[in-house]
Amino acid sequence: MGENGFKRRLPHLKPPLSEVNKAKRLAFAQKWMTDGVCTMENVIWTDESRVASHPNNRRVSMWTNTADPCYQVKMHSGGNSVMFWGSFSKHGTGPLVSLQGTMDSKEYVTVLKENLIPEIRLAKRTIPGTWRLMQDNAPCHSSKQTKAFLARNSVEFIDWPPYSPDLNPIENIWHWMKSVLETEFPVCNSAEEIEARFFEIWGTITPEMCQNWCGGYERRLLDVIAANGGYTKY
Repeated sequence: MGENGFKRRLPHLKPPLSEVNKAKRLAFAQKWMTDGVCTMENVIWTDESRVASHPNNRRVSMWTNTADPCYQVKMHSGGNSVMFWGSFSKHGTGPLVSLQGTMDSKEYVTVLKENLIPEIRLAKRTIPGTWRLMQDNAPCHSSKQTKAFLARNSVEFIDWPPYSPDLNPIENIWHWMKSVLETEFPVCNSAEEIEARFFEIWGTITPEMCQNWCGGYERRLLDVIAANGGYTKY
């Protein structure tokens, strides 16, 4: 097979992308790029992630032409786990919160009130420039209750394209933290162990690491434009 330009590779896990969603991703990238420069300024990147004691991140190798990208659609799975909400910017980490039960608009607003609002107010006092919130399109994020809360507190948020984890640098943090949890700790025997170890790992993240993850954000946008809204390497 190698003689024909094919070899066996592990695909990158990617969400499904329709043509409509590709168009939205392309429009997003074009909106925030001006003369090769990203115009977002300061962003507090946020996201929720479920951390399992026995993660199901298995990738299946496949034969592909070496000139073609290698992707596999990633499906989420259940199991014993803890859900976390986290935030960070290119200047460093913000709060990390463990969540109880299902996140609805009421609980999400509470998380924002207790964690995001103090963080963004501190950021505005200490670091000049426009500050924006990044959150994805989960129902509790896009609800009328959440949007009204953000408006009352003068929080500007980014209109986020669907199925775009590659555009959110906090996904890189989650990936790194889960890798550390899986490779440097024994298997967690309880939700309490997951919680304690994940907070410990979060505490080791330095401002330099944050800068590496989200600095040069224009490269992500340029990759989306080059892919006509399709998958990127991130």
